[in-house]
Amino acid sequence: MDESAPEWVCDALSYFEVLENGGKTWEELVNTWQAFEIHMGYPDSRNRLPTALRPEEVSMWMKDGRDYEKLPVNTLDLDVFSARWRNWWASLQPPCRRDPVSPWPLARVLPDDTSAWESLWRGGGCGFFLIVMCLAWWLHAISEREGSMPLKDVHDAIDDVLWVLRSIMEVHNGKRPSGMDRTDLSKHLRND
Repeated sequence: MDESAPEWVCDALSYFEVLENGGKTWEELVNTWQAFEIHMGYPDSRNRLPTALRPEEVSMWMKDGRDYEKLPVNTLDLDVFSARWRNWWASLQPPCRRDPVSPWPLARVLPDDTSAWESLWRGGGCGFFLIVMCLAWWLHAISEREGSMPLKDVHDAIDDVLWVLRSIMEVHNGKRPSGMDRTDLSKHLRND
């Protein structure tokens, strides 16, 4: 853990570490998110993600002071929450990733104009962190229900978020994402 990390990052990392059902991709996402926050210089919360379509549980948790003892995990209707999260996530993507006929999974297509990623280039407590936190709640809620729900959907979402985060970091570092050209869909076909 970065010793200069603010308390909210340390709290988040402590919570993320206890989620054992996330697997290796979850660990990679958490590490990549931490690198993103370091790269951003741990900005304050003024750089916010758009809130349109965001799951209402996020606002409720924020109004409760972001208390890790009052996570909405036990009250989540996972079918509703996961659908809301997917809609919000899709709304944050460049248009080239969205298909109005088949909204999920999203295409692994990079935009021609890298500024299309700008709505996601948001660090801090109201930025990309909230996307990762929602995935953590989803994982946690599944574990609380003792395996009554499959992990595939949340693992697919984690994989997509990791791909996007790596892509935007590479774009901002002046590189095209590793092994990808603009229209490479081989890693993520729509008919999975």
